[in-house]
Amino acid sequence: EDILKDLKERIKQEQWTQTAINEYSVKMFIELDNIIHIAVEEGFQDELKEICNESLASNPNSVIAAYILGMLPFEENSVGNNLVPDLIRRFLENKKYKITEYLCEKLLGYREDQEALRALEIIYEIQGNQDELLNIRRRLVLVDAKNAATAKYLGEYYEARGDKDQAAFYYRLAFERYIKQKTIRTLEELWAKMVKLFHDDSNLILLLARKLREIQGDERVAEMVFHDYVQSLM
Repeated sequence: EDILKDLKERIKQEQWTQTAINEYSVKMFIELDNIIHIAVEEGFQDELKEICNESLASNPNSVIAAYILGMLPFEENSVGNNLVPDLIRRFLENKKYKITEYLCEKLLGYREDQEALRALEIIYEIQGNQDELLNIRRRLVLVDAKNAATAKYLGEYYEARGDKDQAAFYYRLAFERYIKQKTIRTLEELWAKMVKLFHDDSNLILLLARKLREIQGDERVAEMVFHDYVQSLM
């Protein structure tokens, strides 16, 4: 009862004072996590949901209610929703990076999420945190199946460090995604780079050529294979 009373007071204060986005803190979210944990352990999460649903109905901008309703499903091992990703966007747009990072890490503790990974990518890029940035991009490229640019970036990163196996993995990933996007100019640049870099891997070259045929046609691909690959073997 004390926990529920405390939550009602927090929500009431948030609504009455119209709490600005820059007035929230990581400490508050840690306290909300504690409320969620106790509610689940002691079995009164339904009462918690009722309070928060009523709050969102009267105040759709309630951060407190949205966070609790967004995190409860994960604590209950049920299907999540978009409330926490929405909060991540709001705090990132307002440059509240510490809170954004906290929310991202909480969400990523339960699932790989594009919104959270992209937000962390932006934050680490701003901070110049290259190690974390690389880690996030490696995770992001596996979650976002349309992200060709990051795959290409990672291919270039590993090529520059002499790791041909990793470079081949990410370049091939980028190539396949650019094929789907029909980005011809970038594909031709990537083709030329891969033919030069993996010249001894004829199976890879032929695989790339077959994929190119999907958008370039037989005549153009035959010309590219002859000019960029076959002539160098003569």
